[in-house]
Amino acid sequence: QSLIQNDIDLRDTRKNCDKGNLRVKPQQGTAVFWYNYLSDGEGWVGELDDFALHGGCLVTQGTKWIANNWINVDPNRRRQQQFQQEMERFAGSEAG
Repeated sequence: QSLIQNDIDLRDTRKNCDKGNLRVKPQQGTAVFWYNYLSDGEGWVGELDDFALHGGCLVTQGTKWIANNWINVDPNRRRQQQFQQEMERFAGSEAG
């Protein structure tokens, strides 16, 4: 409900782009990075962050270029730990 304010649905990021809480002016050679999940307080992936809603504004001048790089993390803590241990084991075998 907090994303609907004064009859404006902020979830519609294309229609209401100018009303977002944060807007980043594009600059060549830069990037924007954010997490979609909260931390569990112990350095692991926690719950989905409902406030990580994002979208792109319509192009009003020039050409829009984008490149997405998705970094997926398993939300299951036990599997996160297993993966981390496997990567440490792999890094150790590469060094030797």
